[in-house]
Amino acid sequence: MDSEKGYQQIFENSSDNLLVYELKSNLITEVNHACCKLFGCSRQELIGQSLDSFIHPDYLKAFKEFTEKAKTQNQFQGQFLCLKHTNTASFNSQIFATTLSYRSSSTHLLMVIQDVTQQIETYQLLEQMVAARTQELSTLLEISQQIVATLDLKALENVVFKQLKRIVNYTGAMLFSYKGNELELLFKQAPLSEEQAMVMVSPLEHLAIANQLLQKRKPLIIADVQEESGRTTLKLPELGESHTLIYSYVRSQMFVPLVIKDKVIGVISLVYHEPNYYTEEHANLVLTIGNQVAVALENIRLYQHARELATLQERRRVARELHDSTSQVLTSILLVSETARSLVEQKLDEPDQLLTLLSHVVALAEGGLEEMRTLIYELRPETLAKKGLVAALKGEIGSLRSRHGIEVTDELNVVEMQGLSLIIQEALYWIAREALHNVVKHAHATSVKISIQCPEENKSVVVMKVSDNGRGFKIIDLFKNHQGLLTIRERVAELNGILDVNSSPGVGTYLSIKLPLEMPVSEG
Repeated sequence: MDSEKGYQQIFENSSDNLLVYELKSNLITEVNHACCKLFGCSRQELIGQSLDSFIHPDYLKAFKEFTEKAKTQNQFQGQFLCLKHTNTASFNSQIFATTLSYRSSSTHLLMVIQDVTQQIETYQLLEQMVAARTQELSTLLEISQQIVATLDLKALENVVFKQLKRIVNYTGAMLFSYKGNELELLFKQAPLSEEQAMVMVSPLEHLAIANQLLQKRKPLIIADVQEESGRTTLKLPELGESHTLIYSYVRSQMFVPLVIKDKVIGVISLVYHEPNYYTEEHANLVLTIGNQVAVALENIRLYQHARELATLQERRRVARELHDSTSQVLTSILLVSETARSLVEQKLDEPDQLLTLLSHVVALAEGGLEEMRTLIYELRPETLAKKGLVAALKGEIGSLRSRHGIEVTDELNVVEMQGLSLIIQEALYWIAREALHNVVKHAHATSVKISIQCPEENKSVVVMKVSDNGRGFKIIDLFKNHQGLLTIRERVAELNGILDVNSSPGVGTYLSIKLPLEMPVSEG
């Protein structure tokens, strides 16, 4: 008896929520004080009650299965939604059960009931945070892909302002780039003129703000530009009345540097009409986007530079072509015409010779006209823009066959080539054209093979191969007096590609050009 009283005292005084449940009658036979407090009722109100009445209806089926398993497995645990005694409140519970022989009667279950509401709510909150962060990262990835794929400044303006709005609101937005040590406005979306926009970025000339952006490469948030601290940070009192007037519709402002390879190349400025709007989280999100904008601006600069360089090289090539062909034709026409005129002036009775000379002039003029037409077509290969790389190269190959009688074998996959960017297609077109031009001018080949493909083992590059059965040359003289190969090497280098040349006298020449599909980003 004393031991039973001892157990009863331990049961009653335990801080755990303990409950004894008879399986046969499905009634509560004993509870301790802690359990009564948990359910919000007295011992008398619990004893003799069915525990089912304290289980949420949605969980009743699972609870019955739980009690059946507890009979056979001796120990079991499960999670349920329990109801308070008044049925006006509920809590999430973790129930541990073990079989128990109680007062020599039928089998009972001893249950330990834990309130795990806080843990579950914390877990749910964590899941929501993870889901929100995943969505945020997914949005940032999508935005980044759209931004870095843009190679046109006007298109970049539309993308940047539209995508920024997805992650942070603004009343006005401006993007500036550094030209030397001075900022210039690239584009804006704000009710301001260009001069007024430049006024809003003029505080960056002050040492403290410039140090935050340029040296530390960190965003700067002005919580309220109308308060004394904000006005002081922006140096508005020193800048005069015009600045104060322009800032009249602004309360919050944020400056975010555009950083690439640890160098600040520009600034994004966002303003909002309410104070204390921008947070550190906003700043970090815009900084992430800003870094992608910096890459896009650098890519646009490189792309424009590459196009300018390609134009310059094309002008040089056309000058060489004109010198090598058209100018020589015109010189020949001049010489033959002079001879014909001399015959006329001397009044020599040689009509056959004169007719031969005039026929020769006509033939030279027709040849020169054909050369000019060819040059004009090469300068404006409209087929490339309209129908793609394969169609443009097919035109070159057809010309090579018909004009020079060279047999050409090609392996060009139309579907595979359609996935290439216009930059890569243009580069491959001009490199292939230059290589085929070299075959005609120097190799004196009778057959050529050209192929373009993205290798299965490395889908991040495209490889073009051109080989001929011409006279070849000593590889030691690779770039000596080979202007065409020099041009190809320069084009390949501009795109961070790899050029491999193999040749020997009497064997022919083999070219392999490997170009990465991603645009390169320079150090500058």
